[in-house]
Amino acid sequence: MTRIYVKPDCPYCAAAVRELRSRREPFEVVDILADPYGREQVARLTDDTMVLPVVVEDNGAVTYTFGGG
Repeated sequence: MTRIYVKPDCPYCAAAVRELRSRREPFEVVDILADPYGREQVARLTDDTMVLPVVVEDNGAVTYTFGGG
Protein backbone atom coordinates (compact mmCIF):
# COMPACT_ATOMS: atom_id res chain seq x y z
CA MET A 1 0.00 0.00 0.00
CA THR A 2 1.21 3.51 -0.76
CA ARG A 3 2.21 5.51 2.29
CA ILE A 4 2.42 9.30 2.60
CA TYR A 5 4.27 11.02 5.41
CA VAL A 6 2.81 14.42 6.30
CA LYS A 7 2.49 17.01 9.05
CA PRO A 8 -0.55 19.14 9.92
CA ASP A 9 -0.94 22.54 8.26
CA CYS A 10 1.42 21.64 5.40
CA PRO A 11 -0.17 22.82 2.12
CA TYR A 12 2.08 20.58 0.02
CA CYS A 13 1.10 17.59 2.15
CA ALA A 14 -2.59 18.43 1.69
CA ALA A 15 -2.13 18.71 -2.09
CA ALA A 16 -0.35 15.36 -2.22
CA VAL A 17 -3.13 13.70 -0.19
CA ARG A 18 -5.72 15.15 -2.61
CA GLU A 19 -3.74 13.74 -5.54
CA LEU A 20 -3.59 10.30 -3.95
CA ARG A 21 -7.34 10.39 -3.23
CA SER A 22 -8.02 11.23 -6.88
CA ARG A 23 -6.30 7.97 -7.88
CA ARG A 24 -8.92 6.04 -5.90
CA GLU A 25 -6.29 3.62 -4.66
CA PRO A 26 -5.74 2.79 -1.00
CA PHE A 27 -3.02 4.66 0.86
CA GLU A 28 -1.94 5.27 4.43
CA VAL A 29 -1.32 8.73 5.89
CA VAL A 30 1.38 8.98 8.55
CA ASP A 31 1.49 12.19 10.61
CA ILE A 32 5.14 12.49 11.60
CA LEU A 33 4.31 14.76 14.54
CA ALA A 34 2.09 12.08 16.07
CA ASP A 35 4.14 9.03 15.02
CA PRO A 36 7.77 8.87 16.21
CA TYR A 37 8.50 5.86 13.99
CA GLY A 38 7.12 7.76 10.99
CA ARG A 39 9.42 10.66 11.86
CA GLU A 40 12.38 8.25 11.91
CA GLN A 41 11.37 6.87 8.52
CA VAL A 42 11.21 10.35 6.99
CA ALA A 43 14.64 11.19 8.42
CA ARG A 44 16.03 8.02 6.82
CA LEU A 45 14.27 8.54 3.49
CA THR A 46 15.31 12.21 3.19
CA ASP A 47 18.86 11.96 4.54
CA ASP A 48 17.73 13.94 7.59
CA THR A 49 16.39 16.90 5.60
CA MET A 50 12.85 16.12 6.82
CA VAL A 51 11.29 17.61 3.68
CA LEU A 52 7.59 16.78 3.36
CA PRO A 53 5.51 15.26 2.01
CA VAL A 54 7.23 11.97 1.31
CA VAL A 55 5.27 9.45 -0.73
CA VAL A 56 6.40 5.82 -0.80
CA GLU A 57 4.61 3.90 -3.55
CA ASP A 58 3.79 0.19 -3.51
CA ASN A 59 6.74 -0.48 -5.82
CA GLY A 60 9.16 1.26 -3.45
CA ALA A 61 9.44 4.48 -5.47
CA VAL A 62 9.90 7.52 -3.23
CA THR A 63 8.70 11.03 -4.12
CA TYR A 64 9.53 14.16 -2.14
CA THR A 65 8.14 17.71 -2.04
CA PHE A 66 4.84 17.59 -3.88
CA GLY A 67 5.02 21.04 -5.44
CA GLY A 68 7.11 22.32 -2.58
CA GLY A 69 10.70 23.32 -2.06
